[in-house]
Amino acid sequence: MKVTPSVYDAEPIPERAREDIDALLQSGDLFRYTAPENAPVTLLENEFADWIGAKYAVAVASCSAALFLSLKALGLPRDAKVAIPAFTFGAVPSSVVHAECVPVLIESTDKLRIDLDGSPPNCQRLMPY
Repeated sequence: MKVTPSVYDAEPIPERAREDIDALLQSGDLFRYTAPENAPVTLLENEFADWIGAKYAVAVASCSAALFLSLKALGLPRDAKVAIPAFTFGAVPSSVVHAECVPVLIESTDKLRIDLDGSPPNCQRLMPY
């Protein structure tokens, strides 16, 4: 049986990183709109876009915002069905609803994989693999 790693065994944040975080928080330059031309968030977006080979990257405040923007970027029509795990955080279905789509809850197996056999019949069409 595989043992789940302990969250208490994580490495501490290095001192240099903590200094950078503290300097950023002290500066107040947390947003591209209120910071100088090369705001740290802008530099992060540019560096991340280069790293993944994309033209652009946008930093967002939360995973909910990222899910919502991802759904909108897909150009899904209103009321499109979006398959999501039934065992999830509340922000997941609310992001789908906010994007004017319909969340379709999919049950999970005991290995936390999508259970197509135990899911509603219309889910087979949502996932062709």
